[in-house]
Amino acid sequence: MIKVEYIFTEKLGSSLGHKKKFLSQQAGFEQAGITCKLQNDIPIYYHNTRLRKVLSRLQLFPYHYDWRKLKPDEDTTCLYIRKPHIDRTFYAFLRHVKRTRPNVMIILELPTYPYDKEMNLSSYPYILKERFWRKRLYPYVDYITTFSKDTVIWRIPCLRIKNGIVFDNERMRRTQEDKDRLDIITVSGMKFWHGYERIIQGLITYYAAEHPFEVNLHMVGDGPELAKYKLLSAPVAAHVIFHGRKEGEELDAIYDLCDVAADCFGCQRKDLFITSTQKCREYASKGVPIVTATENDAFLSAEHDYVLKFPEDESEIDIQSIVVFYRGLIGRYGSVQALAQVIRYDGERTCDISQTLQPVVNAIQKWHGR
Repeated sequence: MIKVEYIFTEKLGSSLGHKKKFLSQQAGFEQAGITCKLQNDIPIYYHNTRLRKVLSRLQLFPYHYDWRKLKPDEDTTCLYIRKPHIDRTFYAFLRHVKRTRPNVMIILELPTYPYDKEMNLSSYPYILKERFWRKRLYPYVDYITTFSKDTVIWRIPCLRIKNGIVFDNERMRRTQEDKDRLDIITVSGMKFWHGYERIIQGLITYYAAEHPFEVNLHMVGDGPELAKYKLLSAPVAAHVIFHGRKEGEELDAIYDLCDVAADCFGCQRKDLFITSTQKCREYASKGVPIVTATENDAFLSAEHDYVLKFPEDESEIDIQSIVVFYRGLIGRYGSVQALAQVIRYDGERTCDISQTLQPVVNAIQKWHGR
């Protein structure tokens, strides 16, 4: 029996995107006949918050967790680890596993690469710590999984994958024909790289001029940029709806209202120019056309006419061009329903977890069969 212990530090309820990702990957392993245990009960090093703020910045102290106390199950074949903050205890944990159980395969997933610019200036001590320890991982990590085009990272060979979801778990939206308005949806954790101020500013400009077509922006989720988005959208408050965090039937009901989905408009701020976002997979499962400033690995704008790409800069988004784009799609496909079915079909063919996780499954099975 092959058993994967999938280790991550996030709490399952802390982010709906993370929750869907972890459960989708678990389902992908199970579909391939590999037992997968989710593990996020990592022993904590600091119980004093003030002490942690000081010591965690120092080179020889851990960021938050004491990885040395984590004990993998005896029957585990493979550790699949979503990258935590890499520190001395994480390095010691990997080294101990490889020295005491050399037959256990270790795969480290990098959700974003490169990722240094995701950290702000106050996090600089952590960046220095990461840079010191990550280049020492190569004797103990067998593969890195990455959504980038890299084949080797930190002297470790890469398994290049895409994000995926279980399409059978996603209901396609109930489309509406002959609407007299356009509704745009965003679903995110509202980080600085989402760049939604660009589309809000575009909406302000759109309504400041003649606008024969009503356009609304539905923002689902929360995060560090939420307050800024609310303040910026005040001039068009009647057309920007903040729904908060939604999932399940509540989220599906919002998708049913919407015609276009917005991906990321600020990834260039962290030197990321092609993404593999989980939300794009969800958008495709709902059958919604996509507007973005960053190319997505599964939905390149040059290959899919239902993807509208804007420049990777700080300019505001031209809302009228989205209206023209959407109307053109409906004219080309004949109906909203026909368009939605094409998008969902394309997404399921390339982004179902059974497809996207296959390079990892193949590597684990090959390792197990040595």
